[in-house]
Amino acid sequence: MENVNEIVLESGLVILSGGRCKYGSPLITFPPDAADLLDIYLARDVLQYLQVLVEMVRGEKVSVVADITSDWPEECINKLADLLNELQASVSGCIKAVYLVKPRGKELFSNGLSVFRPSGSSTLQHEIIRVDSRKELYNFIDREQLTVDYGGSFKYNHRAAIEFYKTYIPVLKMAGGLLYSLANLVYTLQTLQVDFATLQEFDESRVEDKVFKFNNVISDLEIEKKIEDYQETLEKLEHPDFDPILMKIDKQVILQSAKELSINCERLQQVNIMVGEKFDHVQKMAGKFGLLKDCHDNTNEVLETIDLLVQQTENLTINGSNASEAYSLRQQFVTDILGPTKEIMDCSASILEDLAIDSNKSEHLYAIAKDISNNLTENLHPFTDKINKLNELYTRIHLFHVIFEKTNRWGKKVTKFLNNAFSCLQHEDIQCYFVVLPSNWETLLQVFYHKHPPPLRTHLHLLDQFVPEGIHIDHRIQAETLAERVSFILHMLEKDNIKKEDIVTIKSWALGDTMTSLEVSLV
Repeated sequence: MENVNEIVLESGLVILSGGRCKYGSPLITFPPDAADLLDIYLARDVLQYLQVLVEMVRGEKVSVVADITSDWPEECINKLADLLNELQASVSGCIKAVYLVKPRGKELFSNGLSVFRPSGSSTLQHEIIRVDSRKELYNFIDREQLTVDYGGSFKYNHRAAIEFYKTYIPVLKMAGGLLYSLANLVYTLQTLQVDFATLQEFDESRVEDKVFKFNNVISDLEIEKKIEDYQETLEKLEHPDFDPILMKIDKQVILQSAKELSINCERLQQVNIMVGEKFDHVQKMAGKFGLLKDCHDNTNEVLETIDLLVQQTENLTINGSNASEAYSLRQQFVTDILGPTKEIMDCSASILEDLAIDSNKSEHLYAIAKDISNNLTENLHPFTDKINKLNELYTRIHLFHVIFEKTNRWGKKVTKFLNNAFSCLQHEDIQCYFVVLPSNWETLLQVFYHKHPPPLRTHLHLLDQFVPEGIHIDHRIQAETLAERVSFILHMLEKDNIKKEDIVTIKSWALGDTMTSLEVSLV
């Protein structure tokens, strides 16, 4: 009530009498002669008063009664409509219905009843009920629920009501504050129970030495008894005699309750302070231990996953018979092993980051974090080394097969090219002199190289000098022979003179078995 204009409050412009309509809604009533007062007071002052009255009914929707059978001017009716619409919007649809007493033979004004219908969201709409007389109003509201101004018998003393409201509002606020404090205290106690459970689960022996025993502290402070006392006091507020609408309560009873609540609030604050002082460090410890426990559990999960992946690597097929098979095996390795390994590395990095967050750890916490970190890294490093070596091996084997197949195809093509270029040369014609090269030899050779680029020397070394482990011995021999023969051809074609015996030798070669024609790009 402290924010309400005192003059508006005292005037009786609008009242919350305590009556209810037949639907059960509390009645907010404008007396029949309210037009003169409504014309005088500022709209914002009246709206503040209306908002306070709505708060008094604690969430119930209200019904508004206004008798405008007297000569209410149009501006006053508009002002009343605007106030009700603003109230409906500001307190989230608090009005259930508006009862207007107005003879039907007497028009309101050009806008009619539309001014009493709030614009905007349909959720704000309220029912407009126009009655022709007070007698018709009684069909919706019993006379016993209406004040004398409306021909009713409900006893209402505005002066007593104001005194009641002025006393009751502070009690409501105090009760709300007490409820909030109680909720905080209960939450704190529940949190502390969880914190202690965490500490005991993780390191029970040290909890015994370094923190207060929870049950003993609760007993010393008599917290449970205090909570029961506070709840008992609050339950009194729920008694019907404390309903401000009924207006049956003695002022002294309310003042006594306010006094009790005030005393309990002070006690509760003291309890909160004591709880905070005693358990602040416990909560911090529990938080740090909780983080370490999560890191410990996550590390165990990582190590279990590592063991499973290591077992999988024991049954891997490493080498395929050609580039296509080698590619498929490597893709399977990437899906089954390399992908999960990346997830393990990401999870491990997150764990190690959490372990290093708090640089102000106690000696004990630091020792726990170090043990977890060492356990993780000691298992992680050999595992990642193994996976990296496997990944390199799969890549090299795939590359080997690709180079072998490309080199084999090129060897066959160059042999065919030389056969065509020197088709007239027979084995028995070999003498110690050079082949007579065709006049367009350089052109022919350049055209062939353009269409069929020769293999790189580094690639040939992968076939004879740097063959990866896992390649079958027969395939290894084929690769070395192929590399030797292709190197011989390349060396021969780089010379200005070509010996007849070299051509005959090349013709006699069978450059390996027929390989697959699948082309695989080098990456």
